[in-house]
Amino acid sequence: MNRSDNKMPPQHGTNKTFTKCPSSENRKTISLSIGVGTVLPEKMRRGGNCSWLGAEIPLSWEFFSVVKDELWLFIIPAGFAVIILALFLEEVGFFLRHVPSSRRWCLYLWILGMYPVFGLTSIIALYVPRSSSLCNFIASLYHSITLLKFMGLITDFFGGKARMLEILAGEQVSPDPFPCCCCCCLPMIAINRTSLGWMMAAVLQLSVVRTILFFVTLVLWTDEQYDYGDVDSVNPNMYVNAIIGVSTFLSFYGHLLFYKATKKALPGYGLRAKFICVIVVLVLCGLQGGILETMGALEVVPCSPPFSVLMRSQLIYHYSVIVEMFCICLFARHTFRKVEPSPEEAFGLEERPHRGMLLEKAVQTEDVVPLRENPWPGWCGAGVSNPDYNSDSSEDSLCKIEHAPLDRFPFPLQPRRQKMVRPEKLAKHGGYNYYIAGCSVSCKLSLDDLQAVCRRERLHCKQLRVNKHNIDDYEVEYLCDYKKSKEQEFYLVKWKGYPESTNTWEPRKNLKCRKLMMQFHMDMERELSRLKRRTTCPKRLDKDVAWTLVQKAKLRKRLQCWEADLNKTRNHPGRIFVLNEVDLDGPPRNFTYITNYKVGEGIVLNEMAVGCECKDCFSDPIGGCCPGASLHRLAYTDKGQVRVRAGEPIYECNARCSCGPDCSNRLVQKGIQFDLCIFKTGNGRGWGVRALQHIKKNTFVMEYVGEIITSDEAEKRGHLYDRQGATYLFDLDYVEDVYTVDAANHGNISHFVNHSCNPNLQVYNVFIDNLDERLPRIALFSTRSIRAGEELTFDYKMQIDPVDAESTRMDSNFSLAGLPSSPKKRIRVECRCGSDTCRKYLF
Repeated sequence: MNRSDNKMPPQHGTNKTFTKCPSSENRKTISLSIGVGTVLPEKMRRGGNCSWLGAEIPLSWEFFSVVKDELWLFIIPAGFAVIILALFLEEVGFFLRHVPSSRRWCLYLWILGMYPVFGLTSIIALYVPRSSSLCNFIASLYHSITLLKFMGLITDFFGGKARMLEILAGEQVSPDPFPCCCCCCLPMIAINRTSLGWMMAAVLQLSVVRTILFFVTLVLWTDEQYDYGDVDSVNPNMYVNAIIGVSTFLSFYGHLLFYKATKKALPGYGLRAKFICVIVVLVLCGLQGGILETMGALEVVPCSPPFSVLMRSQLIYHYSVIVEMFCICLFARHTFRKVEPSPEEAFGLEERPHRGMLLEKAVQTEDVVPLRENPWPGWCGAGVSNPDYNSDSSEDSLCKIEHAPLDRFPFPLQPRRQKMVRPEKLAKHGGYNYYIAGCSVSCKLSLDDLQAVCRRERLHCKQLRVNKHNIDDYEVEYLCDYKKSKEQEFYLVKWKGYPESTNTWEPRKNLKCRKLMMQFHMDMERELSRLKRRTTCPKRLDKDVAWTLVQKAKLRKRLQCWEADLNKTRNHPGRIFVLNEVDLDGPPRNFTYITNYKVGEGIVLNEMAVGCECKDCFSDPIGGCCPGASLHRLAYTDKGQVRVRAGEPIYECNARCSCGPDCSNRLVQKGIQFDLCIFKTGNGRGWGVRALQHIKKNTFVMEYVGEIITSDEAEKRGHLYDRQGATYLFDLDYVEDVYTVDAANHGNISHFVNHSCNPNLQVYNVFIDNLDERLPRIALFSTRSIRAGEELTFDYKMQIDPVDAESTRMDSNFSLAGLPSSPKKRIRVECRCGSDTCRKYLF
């Protein structure tokens, strides 16, 4: 070949020629000149000069004839695509069985269908190169609609658009979510129907713009006025890509704002993980495709004849997309299978049970005696998953559990035959989900709950002692009423997991829940005594008495839940119990249990820079240990009792000390060591705290914890608290009155400790990780031996760290409660401690 001729030899009987350096104007001509039956030049097939290659896209047979020696490399993505499709088909079956709402599982399947769509279109574009543009259009259009579907899924989580607007009313969202930080100058966006509509419109416009531009470019390409990959200003491709880029950004921005506006209102839905599963596809495919296309146009991607740089960039893109979709598909499969709460659970809305809902087989609480027949004859519900026990309604194909801690999680239908189940199949320990016959329940279950689920699902389990003889037993939640007829006693039973409309009268002989009956009779006698009526069991209770007994039973359940939450939050060995046998006041509404100081705005706790080097701080202190460094002595004895007088500071070892957590100079840090009970007092002093174990003299009992605020802020809050009747302001005035601890809304069990003019607790200032003498930690030590069952108190008007008011009336409202500040002018509060040395008034 004569290179100076600037031409190639004719192609095997064709009259077409190749220019050496095809320009952008004739690349399309070269591409169109290679038709079916054309054989690529030998020099091109064997790695000839890349300058001879234009922007032509080979046919499928040409592609396979070139890659036949490395065909296995292109079989791998096909395998990934098949696996993605198989996983999606399995997801279809899973959601059809487990998700009761047809709208919900349609949205799930559309979103999860995004991965097989991208996988299949990419494998087609890989094997049929000339279909690349069409495949890219189909995948991108599907994903644009998926963004809208995901927003519809979030709306469905709220229970509909109207309920979503109701819940988000008054909320605002920042217009500068990362990575759109350039919008920080814009005002906050109020969440309303208009703003949500604009967010959805921003997402919708991407699918419209992509569709229009696809057909525009198709027409231009047919008229040879559009060259894919050319970035010259003359070529429309540059402007098309710019429009798509802006449209993609707007869609991403609208989707991000919608997610940010709704995520805080949907805890428990795993919204962040679901959002990542959807948005990462937009970022990967949009950004990755644009980068590779630009690299191909600028010939950054190396040429590999017979494939041009643009062709190679497309191959790399589609190959990468298939592998990426496989990885994201696995993550999304795990994310979308997690059990989600219903809107009623998430937002505290009361759910109206549909027809046939929530009839469950249950067991009695103790010493179960089976009820031989269904207590609701003729009432067919969805309480069990065996088809024999279901109604004909399609809504009843999934049973639901209404009682805590299961909270209405769905369970699937089980085969009619009985199954034997191992306990390890029923529960996974260590904080993971529980699995019951293929159902995932996102909570920890007790043995009683597991037995109840076995009965519901008609499962036999030897280890849980559920068999054919007791599978039809029922569980009593509480007793509602009592009557006596013909020398036989009857109780109105509230069955666990069933609505109150299904309560039934049962003879005493059928009930073996002795503790519940004892509690019921104690409540009944107490209520009759309060009403000054005879305390012997009447033949029939008054409606008011029966109503009070039901409210007491419900209150006991609520207090048990609060007690469980307190013990879940605590970080100390001592357990917390809750008891109210006085009135119907429930848990505090605006009180958050914390274990350490909550630092207010503008306050900084400086950490310690140094620590002691002692191996044994008590028997062999180096330099007097941490107390010696502050010119004080060790505050504790070898038995862990305080030996310094009240008013002297206590310096404990800190986080930078060499000693371990068992050091004898870390007493306060070890937390509460005794079981304590929060109880309702009977003389109008609100909640109190009593010891459930014997406490020796000079022993650490608890720390006073709350929110640290400035004295100026405390003065403002103090006036508000005074008007409401009580407060919880505790001045930190060890050296100067600069800071105050406010335990009104954030605190620990010390929040409930009452005042006494003859207290059994004394306040000490303790310094641990912070040596600022204006910010001590407040520890309460016993002043004498305290018996089990004795109430814990301290003097609110101590001269050393004075406080005022007691936990009285405000605890009844559970918005604030009483433990306040020092020498500031305060309201005159009557003292009700009842001690012999009572001062009658706190102030």
